[in-house]
Amino acid sequence: MQDILRKTNKSLDRSGVFLTHHHLKLGIDIHWHEFYEIEYITAGSGKVYINDKAYELRPNTLLFLSPVDFEKIEVENSLSIVNLAFSGAIISTKISSLLPYGCAIYDYPSEIFDILLRDFKIYDEWFYQKYTQLVNCVLIDVIRKFSKSTKIIETSPIIKALHFMDLNFKNQISLEQISRHVGLAPTYFSSLFHQKMNTTFKEYLTSLRLDYAAKLLVISDFSSTEICYTSGFNDFSSFSRAFKKRFSLSPSEYKKQKPS
Repeated sequence: MQDILRKTNKSLDRSGVFLTHHHLKLGIDIHWHEFYEIEYITAGSGKVYINDKAYELRPNTLLFLSPVDFEKIEVENSLSIVNLAFSGAIISTKISSLLPYGCAIYDYPSEIFDILLRDFKIYDEWFYQKYTQLVNCVLIDVIRKFSKSTKIIETSPIIKALHFMDLNFKNQISLEQISRHVGLAPTYFSSLFHQKMNTTFKEYLTSLRLDYAAKLLVISDFSSTEICYTSGFNDFSSFSRAFKKRFSLSPSEYKKQKPS
């Protein structure tokens, strides 16, 4: 089975961060990351596909990608990119609960990236602290522009559960596992989740997987079977039934509707 290229946390250093300034002459096929990523274009042109949306690339374009986003880059003129990768450990619960899915901001000022590149040459014991603070400043700008809501669910176990599910829905996660993660008994967590989210844990998890599969069907050339398993389902017939119930089309029918 063909796989979407996966970039793992091995790319990060021991502190959970990574910074590089590189030049890209050739495109990069569809891939996803186990970490968060900010990419800042300093020169060149091209196009990037994030999930099911296309964005033009030009100088001062900022891209934000979470671990559940997938990306494909096409290069027109050699791209110069400042790449910031980091684990969720450097993000506060409040910020992570409000972050949107992958997106792009045009004409974003370069000052923060200039500072990080300058300090990276020093890379002393203070670099990690500065990196963390400046990355969170960028993420706040992303939230201000793209977050659908600034309302935060007050019950912290639910925030923690939603964040865990958003980052891990492609894996086989259970009610028991996520209950342990938030420190609640499964029965109580299930009831609390339904009360706060107006849907069950299983329905929410299935919805995350179906939305992801629908985006993959639009942007990629992978088969419906490949997308089924990439999206976290472990049975194609169950996936197909759930997809048709949600979108009123089978996965193959949905795929045929994508723009040529």
